[in-house]
Amino acid sequence: MSSPFDLGAAAAGPTAEDRPRPGAVLVRLADVQAEPVEWLWTNRIAVGKLTLIVGDVGAGKTYLTTDVTARVTRGSAWPDGAASGAAGHVLILTSEDGIADTIRPRLDRQGGDPASVDVFRAVALDDGGESAFNLERDLPALEGAIIATRARVVIADPLSAYLGKKDSYKDAEIRGLLTPLADLAERRRVALLGLLHLTKAQQRRILHRVQASIAFVAQARTVLAVGEDPARPGRRLVAPLKNNLGPFPPVLAFRIGDEGLRWEPGAVEGTADILLAGDDAPTRTDQRERDDAKTFLRDLLHTGAMASREVEADAKANGIAQRTLWRAKAELGIKAERHGRGPWYWMLPHPEPAP
Repeated sequence: MSSPFDLGAAAAGPTAEDRPRPGAVLVRLADVQAEPVEWLWTNRIAVGKLTLIVGDVGAGKTYLTTDVTARVTRGSAWPDGAASGAAGHVLILTSEDGIADTIRPRLDRQGGDPASVDVFRAVALDDGGESAFNLERDLPALEGAIIATRARVVIADPLSAYLGKKDSYKDAEIRGLLTPLADLAERRRVALLGLLHLTKAQQRRILHRVQASIAFVAQARTVLAVGEDPARPGRRLVAPLKNNLGPFPPVLAFRIGDEGLRWEPGAVEGTADILLAGDDAPTRTDQRERDDAKTFLRDLLHTGAMASREVEADAKANGIAQRTLWRAKAELGIKAERHGRGPWYWMLPHPEPAP
């Protein structure tokens, strides 16, 4: 008689008792053809997947998706030079912005094609009335709209507005809504962008400040954070928080003016948690630690530029926290430069700003 661990018996295949009960749906990997990730914007927005764009109120999330919309409708390149492919259609669900006084003017400023954009305003009812879109109830209507418009991108602004009666803080309920939505995106090969606000808990990492259930972040394959650069007023940053499909892309910067959104050339050094951390009023201890960090940076860099990794390593060895180091860097106006894809170098400004 063979034991439960008899390898010979296991190789003979499952017995009747081992086979799954009726109703189980299995996919054998040997029958699956491996395929590469299809990117709308390389390493930032994937086709057939959910991408979250998160940030504080007024951070520039909607401006960013307007720029994405304009580039998709024109088929133009992305800000980092990546190709966007053929021009396509965009479908927008919005509960916060006016169509005539906000969405259309912003798209015009970005140079988008309004003939290639539809706003999903409501769901038509059998009695001739209308109702607000609801993820739990109206996915068939959304799929019909995607098919009718041949949409390449679907934007939900904000995603939390379409939960119906589901509690946005209950993980199981949100997963029950997002899983069918993600299946729809994959089935129809659309890039799904969901916008969400951040909580005000500044002491927490940005990834854990996303409003509502962590299920939103868990379901998304990529997450981008948008926020103001604390060191440069008026400058907005787009930083990756999560990427399950590829490497983290560089941080990018843009400004919003009378002509709309305009990107700055090149990449920005740092991560979202460092660059978008904000700058609350420091305590005496915080200020003393920051002053010590500024003295450290002056002493370290007075002879010339130094690789940022070495600076951070020396700072850590001297008991200086990374966040304190970067705030001191901003206050001193230290420049960060790199050539090509090489390392970043820090250097003191000339002349240094007055204390």
